[in-house]
Amino acid sequence: MKKFKTLILISAALLLSHGIFAQNQKAADQIKAEKTADAGNAGKKSAPQTAEEDAPWVAVHDFSIAPSLADWGLNGWDIAEKFENELTQKAFYRMITRAKIAKVLKEQKVSSSGALEASKFGAMVGADYIVTGQIDKKGSKFTIIAKLIDAKKETGKILKSYDISMRIAGDKESLSGLHRLIEILSAKLSMGPGDLLDYGIARIKDGNFEEAAESFHEIEKSIPLDEIKKLMNLYGRDAPIPLPRELKSPGEALDYGLAEMKKGNQKEAVTAFTKIKESGATTEIRNFLELHDALKKVEAKLKEQQDKLKSVLSEADRLYLLAKTAQDKAESEMTPGELCDKALLLLETMIADQKNLSDDSKIDIEDMINKIKSFKTNVAGGPTPGKKWNVPDLKMSFVPIAPGTFTMGLPDADDDAENKAHSVTLTKPFWMGQHEVTIGQFLFYLQNPTGDGNEPKKVDRDKEIAWTNDYCPITKEYKMKSGGGDYWGDENQPVVAITWKAADQFCKWLTKRESLAKRLPAGYEYRLPTEAEWEYSCRASASKDKAPPSTLFSFGDDTALLSDFSWFIKNSGGKTYPAGKKKANAWGIYDMHGNVWEWCNDWHDGAYLGIDIKDPKGSDASADNLKILRGGSFMSNASELTSANRYSLDLKISKKNVGFRIVCGPKL
Repeated sequence: MKKFKTLILISAALLLSHGIFAQNQKAADQIKAEKTADAGNAGKKSAPQTAEEDAPWVAVHDFSIAPSLADWGLNGWDIAEKFENELTQKAFYRMITRAKIAKVLKEQKVSSSGALEASKFGAMVGADYIVTGQIDKKGSKFTIIAKLIDAKKETGKILKSYDISMRIAGDKESLSGLHRLIEILSAKLSMGPGDLLDYGIARIKDGNFEEAAESFHEIEKSIPLDEIKKLMNLYGRDAPIPLPRELKSPGEALDYGLAEMKKGNQKEAVTAFTKIKESGATTEIRNFLELHDALKKVEAKLKEQQDKLKSVLSEADRLYLLAKTAQDKAESEMTPGELCDKALLLLETMIADQKNLSDDSKIDIEDMINKIKSFKTNVAGGPTPGKKWNVPDLKMSFVPIAPGTFTMGLPDADDDAENKAHSVTLTKPFWMGQHEVTIGQFLFYLQNPTGDGNEPKKVDRDKEIAWTNDYCPITKEYKMKSGGGDYWGDENQPVVAITWKAADQFCKWLTKRESLAKRLPAGYEYRLPTEAEWEYSCRASASKDKAPPSTLFSFGDDTALLSDFSWFIKNSGGKTYPAGKKKANAWGIYDMHGNVWEWCNDWHDGAYLGIDIKDPKGSDASADNLKILRGGSFMSNASELTSANRYSLDLKISKKNVGFRIVCGPKL
């Protein structure tokens, strides 16, 4: 038969199941209050008591400190000194003072106790037990681990081990609760069997089975089980003898019985143990096995909970890493924001069941939640200078464009030409759409015109279009009004037959949507690019340190290479193609030459306004309501595809070869 648990374990389980030992709850609450007060009220304790003459000698070894915490001024010697002070208050051990330890270390020419193994340190200073441990920081979780190690009988054996954690804000000032943690751990290290019994019972009552099981395991390791068993077999049926004082709790009865055993007063010890038995906590010796099984079920439940927690944290971490990978992959099935939301839902569902989670588990979950929320805010939360940006749900990617100076226009143009070369400086960064706006992206807008963040994530072709008027290129029946009927099936095609007005309304919608989601940098908006922004982005220098070249095309002057970069009259077959199928320019932007003409923000009113200007926005109006178009289309010849070529069209007119791309740029 397996070695059974102790009488104490039996009393704990049956007290829980039968509700007996009437004074137990009061005693348990008293123990809890005493321990909390003792461990949590620094400066309010009574004067230290003197340990008994036969109490074991204990020395505190330097604690190991995480490097990041050492930078805050924490060191192992100071922490050890704080533990020594607290353990002295408990009067459970005889303490070997730090002064004596320092003297011994000096004599042995050792710089600190941390330079020695705990067992060697114990032998050197003459300790029965060593208290040591470590302090770690993981994210915002600050943890102290304290251990009691045998330094004499079973050298190196860990007799007790406790840990406790708290949340910190990330600076030295947030460690103000450190002393309280040391007090609590010192109180636990100083608990005798009776204290542990009452503490464990109290933890069962408040549902903290993990700490209850930990307390009972400590009892099992610290009492002479075989001797108790023999005494109960020898004297358990004898009439109890009077005891000099009332035993108010199971823990008090246990400590009294153990003390009388040690003195050789066997019948007094049995009487104390019988008090536990008579309370109804135990009836027969076979209940040891029943208790063992019951406790194993509790432990199994705890393990199941921990396994579930690990599974949830692992899945959340997988989604988080996938989100980080997906931020640069427009073809990802889920956007980084969606992956983050899915991970957060898993974690928040787990933490909602707080009664079944330990404090450490809650801290682990909250740390993961904060990490994912931070990632979502910083990476999936809006464009940041120098970084690519994907608008959530739309699969619309933007390339970061740094400020710079370039030659706008044709260098060899006539003096009276409207696109005569001149120097232009763009003083603020912006983000240029990597592709022309597609049919699918425009449909998303038509079906979700309010910009509500709870809008559907995918286009539903069976849903009626909410916004269609003279400016809309698509009918309620999902037909292109002009130019796109034969190739409507691919939503990655650029949206065409779109007026400047319709393109502008799309930009205003996206600005509202991203503002509501708090994903717009201050002072920025989504809009059509200025002519200068468009041409600067088209020319695209291959080196970040050089201005974009003044060549005919983004790739140089060789017209023979046009087919590698564009769809135009020679290779298009008279139709558009899905965005991004040709080579990108040096900045990773596609279809700047050909496929569809692209609306710009500027009015067309003849020649450029001036020479050597900053952040040009064009004329304030056009007598003929003309807006600028750039880039050429699938119907254009090579000369219309140059980086400097300009074209104009009435803002209310649409054509089958006219589309648009957008920027996230400074407000105009």
